[in-house]
Amino acid sequence: MTALTANPTNSRLKYVWEKQKPQVHPEVMMDLISAVAERIMPPVESSRQETWSSRIEVAAKKADPKFAATFIAWKWRDTPINAAPYDIVNAVGDAGKVDVPFVDAVLAMVVEMPEFRKSASIDGLVQWFAKEMNRLFLLSKAVNAPEYPAYYDAKYARLQQVLGEDPVLVEWVEKKKPSLSKLDVDDLFKGITAFEEDREPEVVYPPEGKKTRGWDGWEVVQLKTKTQIQAVGEKLDNCLQKGSSYTDKYCEMAKSGKSAFYALREDGEPVLSIQWSPDQKDPEQVLGSDNSEPEGDAEERINEWIKSRGGKHRRWSRLSASARELAELIESEGLYEDDEAIASYATDWDDAFSLGDAKDWIRMVGVWHLDLARAMSDEKLDPEEFKKLPEEVREYLFEDFESLDEDDVKEAVLLGLLAGEMEGREGNRESNKPKERKGPARDEEGSRIQTEFSRDLEFYGEFPPEERHVGAHLNP
Repeated sequence: MTALTANPTNSRLKYVWEKQKPQVHPEVMMDLISAVAERIMPPVESSRQETWSSRIEVAAKKADPKFAATFIAWKWRDTPINAAPYDIVNAVGDAGKVDVPFVDAVLAMVVEMPEFRKSASIDGLVQWFAKEMNRLFLLSKAVNAPEYPAYYDAKYARLQQVLGEDPVLVEWVEKKKPSLSKLDVDDLFKGITAFEEDREPEVVYPPEGKKTRGWDGWEVVQLKTKTQIQAVGEKLDNCLQKGSSYTDKYCEMAKSGKSAFYALREDGEPVLSIQWSPDQKDPEQVLGSDNSEPEGDAEERINEWIKSRGGKHRRWSRLSASARELAELIESEGLYEDDEAIASYATDWDDAFSLGDAKDWIRMVGVWHLDLARAMSDEKLDPEEFKKLPEEVREYLFEDFESLDEDDVKEAVLLGLLAGEMEGREGNRESNKPKERKGPARDEEGSRIQTEFSRDLEFYGEFPPEERHVGAHLNP
């Protein structure tokens, strides 16, 4: 492959188009450019990020406004930027179809982009892919094709996908060194599939050639293929295994780069599986056999590796991100010590409240009083409002909540709010008096309301239901 990558990508594309122009259809050439761009350019993460086609639009506006109208039409029609350009152009009307002058203009701008002026791992394959893609394209259009056109369309699409994003393609060519002159599409597909199934995962830790203390017999490997991911899942009997409702999703995430998957192995056998999101410093999941948490030597080894990557081990890796935060809060506040119990409490609180509200309620009522927090939320009280209830009201709710029915809770809350409002009014009256006349009346009144809370409950129960609202019997 060294000789094949001697020339940069733009030279390969120019050679294909200039030397094979009579044979290569313009539509095929546009698909070839699109696939190569997908391989060598950074993935598009947001609408603000430049793509090869958006750069062409800018360049076209400077060189030929009429030509630029074609690219403007892409966005005007809300067509995905990775869609086949000829489909878009054919639908535009005045812009016409993709023809030789159109590709000439596109290629002239593409080859000047910095990414295309460097050598890339797939450069030596560009000419072969152009030939095979063109052959399949023409077969799909032939009236007397021996198979249905859709058969060739499917092969064509897969070939374009392999060139653009298949992670195994380059490694297969470098290690198996197939003869490109004798290679056909079916040979390529079979070769990549067999290679993917047979290859060993790559060791990523300890670093090659570096002896790391405590790692004799231990290693972390990256799982890049569906076969590798599912094999580890089978060994650990966890959610990565074939047949799991998650495995297809995980394999697609590994393929697209949205997540990376690893395995901690001891003497060649997987002990833990790890899911890692590229935009995070910490793993999303660290799971052992039967989705268990890591422990013992395995936990020590995996924590060391995570630390070497600038992260920290999240002990409750099976939980959602918000539930993990709640678990860490529960532990840091000293509210519970058992890991499994903490995970259970964190999950329950996460299901009941938003992250911010759950944290506030846990700090206010502790981890055990979820039902009380739910009841207060039903009464439209947030943690700060609950804190303002008289102390005896809160103690009454804490101590007797399990024996109270819904009406008891409502009455207690309303009386607590009533007491707070009365105390507030007394405070306002006191604040309006001259300072020299200020006395203990406010404190005495507040104390009376709190210490006589039980009597107030009986008194409040005498009012008709329609009059049971805060401030109903306060004189202005």
